[in-house]
Amino acid sequence: YGMVLACHLPREDPRDVLVAKSAKSLNDLPPGAVVGTSSVRRKAMLLHARPDLKIVGFRGNVDTRLKKLASGEADATILALAGLKRLGAEAHASHIFTTHEMLPAVAQGAIGVEILESNAKICDLFAPANDHETDIAVTLERAFLAVLDGSCRTPIAGLAERRDPRTLAFAGCVL
Repeated sequence: YGMVLACHLPREDPRDVLVAKSAKSLNDLPPGAVVGTSSVRRKAMLLHARPDLKIVGFRGNVDTRLKKLASGEADATILALAGLKRLGAEAHASHIFTTHEMLPAVAQGAIGVEILESNAKICDLFAPANDHETDIAVTLERAFLAVLDGSCRTPIAGLAERRDPRTLAFAGCVL
């Protein structure tokens, strides 16, 4: 379509968080607890860890989801820590999942700037803003998703992380 990711800004923490009214972890939720999420990845991971949970669709921005939680539509929800941090709302997190507990979505926490590939001047303007490490990680993650023909409707997770100057580790998951 003639579009290209001109740069990636430095990635925020890609982990997911549990936001719950009273529970401090996934295991603290009572049997049959209702968890709100519209993410097929999060739903699959939650049910893998806790098959007894009832998952209900939760849509809307962060404030909308927090209001739904407060009004009793669910006992908990799962959100991206990056989003909460960017809104100054990370205090709502009851538990920050490790990436072993809940592998994040591909490119979660990253902001990419997409532009027309044919506009060389704009490409050149954004080049200095590109965070090399984020760019490498997100490129690997997106390649994994592309090979699997994944989309927002498939339960696929992936995270690339620099372990040391010579090692880029990747974890991927299809549920």
